[in-house]
This record gives sequence, structure tokens and C-alpha cells, in this order.
Amino acid sequence: MKNLSNKVILITGATKGIGAAIARNCIEEGAQVMITGLEEDLAKSLCTELGSQSSYQVGNLADSSFCTDVIQYTFDKFGKLDGLVNNAALIQRDTLDQFQPETFLEVMKVNVLAPLLLIKAATPFLENTRGSIVNIGSTNALCGEENQVSYSASKAALVNVTQTVANYFSLQRKGIRVNHLNVGWVLTEAEIERKVADGFPPGWQNNLPESDIPFGRMILPEDIAHQVVFWLSDKSFPATGAIVTVSQNPYKKKTRTSLG
Repeated sequence: MKNLSNKVILITGATKGIGAAIARNCIEEGAQVMITGLEEDLAKSLCTELGSQSSYQVGNLADSSFCTDVIQYTFDKFGKLDGLVNNAALIQRDTLDQFQPETFLEVMKVNVLAPLLLIKAATPFLENTRGSIVNIGSTNALCGEENQVSYSASKAALVNVTQTVANYFSLQRKGIRVNHLNVGWVLTEAEIERKVADGFPPGWQNNLPESDIPFGRMILPEDIAHQVVFWLSDKSFPATGAIVTVSQNPYKKKTRTSLG
């Protein structure tokens, strides 16, 4: 039997990268999926690939009404909700010198407030199915990064959101589990492009020092997807409030400014 048979999963930020890999793996494991993202062409293309067990909603999670609406739309489309994956994130590069309050608030709105709003809206539906929530965090929550002050702070806050909400659900006997993955350096298409823009040569991912990839290769989006499926599935019962690091270098900054 597949790990997510007959389950309905909502995945934010799922039109590409880690989110798209999670959607693909959820489908492979028997789920129906609702994906969200900003780009309708990418969402439509992915749903064409995934087939009739998928659907999408395009919208910005900085809009609080969209967070509520997409939960209701998922229920209206599939008749229930078994899982929520808070994967979407606004990645902002800013050092302390570049830090601006307005930018910080924008990052917090997408990376912390939106997951809270989604969880709140999803609670009655997930309570009915004794569902599972997986929050996608970052190892930046553990060690920070000098050029990602706002992003690192938001991911640290999301850790506390996970633990607080998990504790609340347990004390209230909601039957909903909430767990969290602090993800390390992942080889997404966007990361490849970012590093080339930083001055890395094409193919940089094939020439990394062993200190960056002690297991011989970078983490792939599919690796994260397999972890997410486990935490969504009944196989991870009864764990809740778990903070799991998925990284080859959990306490080392996950990006590099040069290959030197």
C-alpha cells in the first residue's frame, strides 16, 4: 500500500524546486494534491504532468485572504484535507548593513505569518482527518547566514511556530501532528542560477569541495520530498513537534560566496 493513499495534501510554493518535487512524490504515493504558486504557467504545466489527481491555485501568500481561500478551495475541490506542507518562502538577501524594516516585514509575512494563517484555516479540516502538517525550514535557523539576516530570522521563528502549534494541538486533543524540516543546501534550478549570478562558473555544482558535500553530492529536491512524505504519512505517527535537520553540514552555513 502506498504511504499517502487517498490522502489530500496542500503544498505551498509548489510550482518548482522542492515544492514541485514534493507534489510529484505525493502523487506517486497515492495522494491528491493542491499546489499553490505565483506563476500560473508553471502551475498549469505541473498539473498537466501530475494528472487528474492534482489541481492548483495561483496567489500570493502575503495576501492573508488567499491563505484562507486556498484552504477552502482545496476542501471544495477534493472533499477533505489530510495534510498541509508549508514550503513557500520569500528568500531575501540582506546583510546587517542592508537591513530594512520594510523588507524584514515582507519576509516575515510570507515565511511566518502565512504558515500560521494556513494552519489556523486548515485546523477544522485536519481535525476531521487527524491530519499532518510539515513546515519546511532551513539550517539558517540554526546558524544564520551573514547575507540573509531577514530570511534566517524568519526560519528561526518558524521553528518556534512549529513547536508552539504542535503543543497546542496536543493539549487541545485536536489529533493533528506538526513537524518541521530544517533543510540544508539543495540543488534546485533556482540555486544553480543564483550561484552563476554570483560569479560561479557553469557546472559549479560538479566541482564542489568535499567539505561541502561529504556524502558525495548535493541534496536534491527529491531527497527532501521523500522526507516530507514520511512526515505526512501515518508511518511517522505519533511524532509531533519534531525539528529534523536534513543536511550534510547541519551547523555550517549552507551557501558559498566563492569556490576558493
